[in-house]
Amino acid sequence: LDDTASRAAVTERLAVTAETAIQHGSALAVAHASPAVIVGIADWARRQTQQAPALAPASALLKQ
Repeated sequence: LDDTASRAAVTERLAVTAETAIQHGSALAVAHASPAVIVGIADWARRQTQQAPALAPASALLKQ
């Protein structure tokens, strides 16, 4: 998610990841825990609706 560590880039990549999850049933996004990433994820999550894919730890994909 954070090749470009800006809030805008992170939220844009999260939108792409969410679309992938909708199309394929799951998706995995990886990022460093930098302030821009954390704020970007929080901003994106606040704007999501009930229909959006849920944020979950990577270990949740192992249980599928």
